[in-house]
Amino acid sequence: MTKALESSVGSVGSGEFCFAHSATGLARLEEYLRGSGSTAAQKACGEGLLLYGALPLTTLSSSSLSYLRTLAIVGTRDGLVGPMSVAMASKRAAGERGGMGSVVFLEGASHTSLFDKNVPGLLSKLDFLPSSSREEVLVQLTSVAREWVRGSRGPVLQRFADRSAQIAAPLVKALELEGSSALGNPACNSDFPTNPVQPSF
Repeated sequence: MTKALESSVGSVGSGEFCFAHSATGLARLEEYLRGSGSTAAQKACGEGLLLYGALPLTTLSSSSLSYLRTLAIVGTRDGLVGPMSVAMASKRAAGERGGMGSVVFLEGASHTSLFDKNVPGLLSKLDFLPSSSREEVLVQLTSVAREWVRGSRGPVLQRFADRSAQIAAPLVKALELEGSSALGNPACNSDFPTNPVQPSF
């Protein structure tokens, strides 16, 4: 699926874009860019960073990728990137990064819907079952990516962004209600100090 995506968007953009899947792919990309130096990194990903199945947007401010225009795409059936994390990233992306980052959901896609090859056993056990076929996921993914690569929010990307905001809104409200350290509010931890580990969301 990665090859299909690159083929689709490659014919649209004139600059250099980076693609990464999952937290592992993002970590490898950051490692490569750090080793290449800032000039090479800017040349490699200067036009933007497109992620799927990964959410770096809560930590990009301290990352070697902090200067990049970023689009994170996550399936609504992703069992490894939880909906609370997506909602949190969506909320923080616009505020902390000045609109440089965006998060959109793909309807019915799981984390492993976006794999090109056979899924490792552990990932398949942790992930949710997709409700959309690989072909349907690819249509959604390429339509959003192609428009984003053009550098403007057209009707397709706007429709996905609106739907994603609709999904995230009640989750963000819940996080704000109970308190969320990740959103800048003190989190309620009724188990403290017997359970001193603070939640990540």
